[in-house]
Amino acid sequence: MRTFEQLSTDEKKQAINICVVRLANDIVSGLRFNDELNQDNFQASIDKVLAQAEQLRTPWFAGEMLLENNSIREELESMAECDAEDALYPDKGEKIPTYIQLS
Repeated sequence: MRTFEQLSTDEKKQAINICVVRLANDIVSGLRFNDELNQDNFQASIDKVLAQAEQLRTPWFAGEMLLENNSIREELESMAECDAEDALYPDKGEKIPTYIQLS
């Protein structure tokens, strides 16, 4: 098992990209951000892109459209890097331990 810091530069980029795509998919599936609490307009920017996807009648491209917006992608990459840094990376053939979530 390796940590993010033990990954090669290419592996780090790949890990971050995987997390970016997951975040975009989560947003399309309903993940929302609180602009008032965060003192920004990130959710408003997301809403504009999602509305544009609906207006174009291509909601299946909403995730890709989010990632094509530079400011949204930059913000997602920042969040994704934190997620990637917190993850563990199994080597080939290494089993991933399960976790127990307490209520």
